[in-house]
Order: sequence, then C-alpha cells, then structure tokens
Amino acid sequence: MGVIGAFIIAEILMQIIKPPMLFDKAKHCNYDTSIFESSTDSMDFFRYLYVDIYDDYFKLAGNLYRIKRIGPFFPDLKRNQTFTKIKKSDTVRIFIAGESVAEQFPGGILQQTLGQDIHKKFEIINAGTGSYESYRIKRVVKEILKHQPDYIVIMIGHNDGMFEPLEINYFPYKYKIFRTSYVLNRLSNWFIKRRHLKDEECMPFFQKNVLSIVKSAKNKSKLIFVTLPRSSVYFNIPFEENFPEIQHCLTNHERFETRRQFLKSLPQKYSWVSIADYDAVLNEITHKNLGYNIFVDNEHYHSNMYRVVSRLISEQVLKKTLKIDADYIFNLMKENDFKMQEYFINNYIEDENWDMFGNYLKSYYVSEKLYNNDKKEFEYFFEKVLNNNNKVVICAGSHFLILSGNERQALRYLNVFLMKNPENDKGYLLKALAYYKLGDRQLSEKYFNIAKKLNPKSDFDLEYLDEFYKKKTV
Repeated sequence: MGVIGAFIIAEILMQIIKPPMLFDKAKHCNYDTSIFESSTDSMDFFRYLYVDIYDDYFKLAGNLYRIKRIGPFFPDLKRNQTFTKIKKSDTVRIFIAGESVAEQFPGGILQQTLGQDIHKKFEIINAGTGSYESYRIKRVVKEILKHQPDYIVIMIGHNDGMFEPLEINYFPYKYKIFRTSYVLNRLSNWFIKRRHLKDEECMPFFQKNVLSIVKSAKNKSKLIFVTLPRSSVYFNIPFEENFPEIQHCLTNHERFETRRQFLKSLPQKYSWVSIADYDAVLNEITHKNLGYNIFVDNEHYHSNMYRVVSRLISEQVLKKTLKIDADYIFNLMKENDFKMQEYFINNYIEDENWDMFGNYLKSYYVSEKLYNNDKKEFEYFFEKVLNNNNKVVICAGSHFLILSGNERQALRYLNVFLMKNPENDKGYLLKALAYYKLGDRQLSEKYFNIAKKLNPKSDFDLEYLDEFYKKKTV
C-alpha cells in the first residue's frame, strides 16, 4: 500500500509539474532526446514515426471512412480521401500502401490507366505514408484488410535501416497509459533496454515484415508489390563521378538489389502476390539515355514514372498486356517537357541545394531542352540564373554547353559566375574541361589545379578527363 501510495503521490506531483515524456533516451536519427523535447517539429515527427502507428489509420464518420493519420510531409495529398463502409458490388477497391513514393502516387493517373467500363468501377485509396518502413507498413496493411480491398499495391523496401530504426514495439509507443502516466513512462525507460537494428539485421527484419503482410492477405486481397524506387542502378552519367554530392545513392546498390530480388521471388510461392516490375523497361530506357528523367532525386518518381508504374499495375488488374517500352517513355517525356521546364524555373531557380529534388540532373535536362528548342529563351534563362547566382543551374547549364560543343559560350557564363563565387571548385573544374576540349592544355591544367587546390579531396585527374570526353554520354 505504501508503494502504491508513493506512486500516486509522485504521479500527482508530476502531473502538476508536467516534465517532458521520455519516449527515447537513446539517440534516434542522430538527434539527442533534448532536441525532441525542445522542438515541436522534431517531437511531432518522432510521434508520427513511433507513437501514432498504434492509432487507427482510418476514422469512420457516418457511412464514410476518412484517412485519419496525416503525415508531416504531404498532408494535403490525402486529406479529403474517403471511402464507403460497405463497398459497392460493381466496384474494384484498390489501396496504395508504402513509403513516400506511395504517398505521392497520383491516384488519378492509375484511375485513368485502368479506365472504366459498364460492369466495373475502380476506386483508388492512397494510404502511403512518408518515412515509414516495413514494420509500419505492415500495420497499415493489416488495417486495410478490414476494409474489403480487392488489390493492395505496396511500394516498400527503401526506408528500412535508413534511420537506424530502434525497437519499435516498445511500451510507451504501444500502450497509451505509458504516454499519459509520468511514473510508468519513466519506469519503462529505466528498466527496458533500447537497441538499434544493425545493418545486417535490416534484411531479416524487412523479410519478416513483408512475409507477415503476404500471409495476412491470403484469401482477403491480392497484393501487387512494386519493385524498389532506386535509380542509381540505371544511370550511366559521367558527371556523377565529378560531382560527389549526387553519388550517395550508389553506395546502397547491393542492399537494395537484395531486397528487390526478394520481392521478385514472392509470386513463385504465393499465388495471390504479383509484381509490377519495371527493371527491364528501365534497362532499355538507359540504353537510349533517357534514364535521368525517371527519378527526381534518385529515390522518388518523376510524374512520368507514375504513368509507367500505373501501366504495370493495370496489367495485373486487367489481366492484359499494355505497351510499355522506351518509345512510350520518350513520348511521355516530350509531352511533359514544357510543363517540366516551367515548373522547374518557377520553383527551383533559387534553390542552391546540389542534390535536393535532383536539382543538378534537372538543371542539365532543362538547359538541354531550352537550348535545343529556343536559343534566345536559353540565353534569357541563363541571364536570370546568373543574376540570382544559382550555383547548381549555372554549373549544370555550362556542363551541357561544354558537352554540346559550345565551350566559348560556357566560358562566358563561367567567368561571370566565378567573379561572384571565386571559391567554387566546380566552376574552375568546368573551365578546365572547357579548355581541355578546346585543345588548350596549358589553361586546362591551370584551372584544374585551382579546382584541385580548392577541393583537395577530389579524386579526378586530367587523364580521366580524356576518357570523360571520349564517352560524351549524359
């Protein structure tokens, strides 16, 4: 009785003082607990990843279910999505579940690809959630299975291990009393050891959760897994080697290939599972140098790619083959050229993050298209980026000019750029490349040495430049 009384008194005092709840004493995502306690945004993100997954994903209001759990990244994508409690007999209900690539999936594209007929209507419900990995997706899918799905499209495998995921099934997350009682919250943190998943544990963790998803769906829904959204395998772009800011995606190739092959093996064992596999399509596209317009940041799909994925999904649902080849992709790209240029110029012209949203790749692509379509428009565009001093766009555009035989024009832009940015090693490297291509070995070495001095960690040399320009492939 004395111990119980002490607990009650301690709880009352702490409810009055209201100290922060201890959700995690260990480090999470390289942040200390103190950051979560002092920052509302970080704490909200932490709750979104670890606490909120134990709440229902959907909320019933009258006869309609509405998505309740809204993520911090793209809340407006799903806010107004609803579906009826009882599915109509003429409706094929398709849920999309998974990570951020699923969250950003435009349901309208899949709806358009599937089409409608007299006997059948298709209902698309997006339950994708950014930053989720296989354990969280497993919980979402098990809730989806309560709502009469005919198909669940699952985009999974990219996030496992990315944030050093800690043991998720932990008292303060799973049981509300540990999130409301200060005494129990602290006791749970004192007596329960926390651990992080090591890299070698991620694959068994991923396989276990995927198999749990597969087995839970038996006799309830058909599953369509989409192969991993990892683009580095398909790129053959020389400037990746010169600009290490966009190389980080290459290091995980082996890990993601293992996950990809595991997903591909599932239909052989489970009759209710199929794969929307775009590997063969991308391999063909790469040979025609179209790969750089498939992913916006080496991880997330460009809108064109959602059309490709929608066709692959539709093949499984409609049980018929749709045309998906390099010509189809190329036509998609041509249709979206103008929209892409306009969107990029309006939204990213002042963004100097070299890798954010694949800026370097998109800058190169937009420069190429503008130059080929209208050289005056290209010059106007470049005047604008020079005035704004956008380092990414200037370097990418100059890079394009050098590779297309317009070295003198590139040098004019680079000279203006380097007057404003005398410490920018990439600008000097591009000057070295331009003079090398013009045949001026002396000036090439001069600017190359300046670039090397500014960035001594670079591992390229002039011998490499010769090979670089013999290939001329972007």
